[in-house]
Amino acid sequence: MVTVEQVAEAAIGAMEKGEHRHTYAICGKNMKFQEFYQMIVDALDQHETTQVPVVDYEQMRPIYEELDKHAEAAGTEMAFIWR
Repeated sequence: MVTVEQVAEAAIGAMEKGEHRHTYAICGKNMKFQEFYQMIVDALDQHETTQVPVVDYEQMRPIYEELDKHAEAAGTEMAFIWR
């Protein structure tokens, strides 16, 4: 996770000190998806209507594999981040 200010600072730093066509990874905080989604629930005050469950990868694996099969058959790619 990064803030707008961190992105701006990184852009300036890359322009001033970086090399042409190089990429630079930036990170302000490494946050779990559950924590991020819970922040959204909190900000929207949806505690009564919204839950953010944590589901084990092994439970979801068959679903992801099926999605991969459908994407491959359609000639597309999925944009999931595997952990």
